Amino acid sequence: MEIADSIVGPETYVGELTEVKNSLASGSTLINWQTGSCTYVPDAFLLSPLSQRAATAKAGHGLGRAMAVVAALLTLPCACYAVIKAWLRGQSALRPLVAVRPHSAGPSSAVDVLTYHEFTAVGDWLKRWPQLWKVARGEFAWVGNRPLSPAAVLLLASDFERLWLKAPIGLFSLADAEACAELFDQEARGLASFYAMRANWRLDLAILSRVLGFRLFKRILFDN
Repeated sequence: MEIADSIVGPETYVGELTEVKNSLASGSTLINWQTGSCTYVPDAFLLSPLSQRAATAKAGHGLGRAMAVVAALLTLPCACYAVIKAWLRGQSALRPLVAVRPHSAGPSSAVDVLTYHEFTAVGDWLKRWPQLWKVARGEFAWVGNRPLSPAAVLLLASDFERLWLKAPIGLFSLADAEACAELFDQEARGLASFYAMRANWRLDLAILSRVLGFRLFKRILFDN
């Protein structure tokens, strides 16, 4: 077995005589990140999932949903500030947006969408406050890939980039943790695909700690 410049996903078996180069291996699927090509490997002795459960995008569990309710209630004054600020500006407080639900099917599948909201009069993380209720309802997770509009999904150019839709929609993402200037540029797409392949609770905690730590640092730096 030889693995070079590659990522092997969780619960993926790589056979003793298998060579994986410049690729992402997940279950029986092999994606070359240089060419964007996708190959299904039928021989379970070469590449196969260790578990037969489907690789579907899942939102948060009960604890995460309960924590979202608590966080929303504790930060309710911040939400009121955002609403009042929009009212003083004579604009609507909420902006409705449409996102494609994550799925494990190919790009030819029918598009399933959901509606979510963000505040209009504030920036930084506060504009995402309404999405805490999506976490509480189980439609978003605390950590995942940021929502994509149907138009943005059409811009995903390869199977590697379409891994974005293999992860749940997250309130925060790996791109947030890496402080990407644009959440849909080439770097963000690579980080989203990486997260979809390597997502686990340790990575989620690392992302949350970096995102919340960056927010605290920014507040201390600019408010003093």
